[in-house]
Amino acid sequence: MVIVTKGSDREVPSEVRARATGRVPVVMSTDAWVDYQVPGSPFFVLVDGATGRKVGQGVASQVGQLAELVRRAEHDRSAGGGGGRGRGGGSLDGPAREAAADEVLAAAGILPGDPSLYPRTLEDVFPHGRAAPAE
Repeated sequence: MVIVTKGSDREVPSEVRARATGRVPVVMSTDAWVDYQVPGSPFFVLVDGATGRKVGQGVASQVGQLAELVRRAEHDRSAGGGGGRGRGGGSLDGPAREAAADEVLAAAGILPGDPSLYPRTLEDVFPHGRAAPAE
């Protein structure tokens, strides 16, 4: 697992360092947010380390939600879906991808206009001052 914040053009590096626990690597990269088409935070992208291919993604504000995203990605992979969330295989693009993201957000209780989609500070992203899940 790696935590990726936006780059120093959008975040204050000293604030990011202050919130890092040292248990999980933290990378500051706005390009990563753009490349992985991250719609908001907290958003997770599961990448197959061997291939570098995105195999799962979604919003998760609790460890249990993250575990469910990983479980779904594993199910899709074992079913031959290739990370397409069981909708005919392959990865989703365009309107289908947007609809799938909206479905995941709604399932997490995040509806259009939700303030969590538009964080202004790290405190908005990590309201309890923790960059890593509580144990």
